[in-house]
Amino acid sequence: MKLPAVLHSLNDDTKQCIMEWANMVQAKHISDVVDSDDDDNITYFGDPLLIIEWNETGLIQRNVQKNTVVNYIRTFQGCNPFPGLGRLPSGSLFYIVDTQNIEAQQIINNIIYGLQRTYARINVPSLGKVYSVFAERRDKLKVGEILGVFSL
Repeated sequence: MKLPAVLHSLNDDTKQCIMEWANMVQAKHISDVVDSDDDDNITYFGDPLLIIEWNETGLIQRNVQKNTVVNYIRTFQGCNPFPGLGRLPSGSLFYIVDTQNIEAQQIINNIIYGLQRTYARINVPSLGKVYSVFAERRDKLKVGEILGVFSL
């Protein structure tokens, strides 16, 4: 699978974790497909990944602790640390899954709304960039930057 160009600026560890997530989502959702002869055209679109590319300078200039933001994001039901399995969770990657009451996309919307209300300011350095990533097909990730989260 090829990483979309918009994510090339991320560090190598984050890129590797994104690829691990994509493989995990593919494996999880392949069982949802019943007897398909065309695996390349299976649409997965489950369990998105929320990514923050932190601006360390902006965090320092605005006196915001990254852990405070990360802990806030992790309070949302359906937001799971990533990666798991005995490794330290990333402060940049958040694996979002549907819950019994809320779909993953709505959880992302709720997280973004809370971050905007708390951190979006005019004429200040941004705390970082935010992306949502979906495994669209076996070899394709769909990425979108979410604007206006940490600065306006």
